[in-house]
Amino acid sequence: MIKSYINKVGFAALLMSMWQKLKDKIGGKVLFSGIVGLLSLYTGTLLAKVDELQPGYCKVIMRHWFWLGNPFGSIHAFALGNLAEMVSGLAFLAGLPADARAIIVSIDRIEYPALSRGTMTAICRCDVAKTADEGFYGVTAEIRNKEGALCVSFKATWKVWPKKK
Repeated sequence: MIKSYINKVGFAALLMSMWQKLKDKIGGKVLFSGIVGLLSLYTGTLLAKVDELQPGYCKVIMRHWFWLGNPFGSIHAFALGNLAEMVSGLAFLAGLPADARAIIVSIDRIEYPALSRGTMTAICRCDVAKTADEGFYGVTAEIRNKEGALCVSFKATWKVWPKKK
């Protein structure tokens, strides 16, 4: 039932509809973020909160939970990579045409110029697919600490193709 609805309206429309309904309600951003976490269970372990979302832009905030740590007292590199993939995916998928599908096909670059401790803010600004024509899109994201220092620089490639009719 849900799958047929998503196929009809498109994932982006469903995502943005849920966001618009929940974002201004008390606990709405947390509920929306929990739904995202249920759709992608590993991402759900981050307990990150989507703070802003629109086609081509997303901002996600993540606290330094103890289970995300490494022996050096900072957030583990794979948890940060997951956060970067999350924010880039939400920004890109939020603008996806209803007749298109998309999947991340490569993580082209991930750099960690500084240790990541405390609350992190991930931001992605990207171009979105205008059509369902098959193509590849480079999407970048950055993660900064509460002082604004760059802790992660991320670039991935997303593939878009038309849905089967």
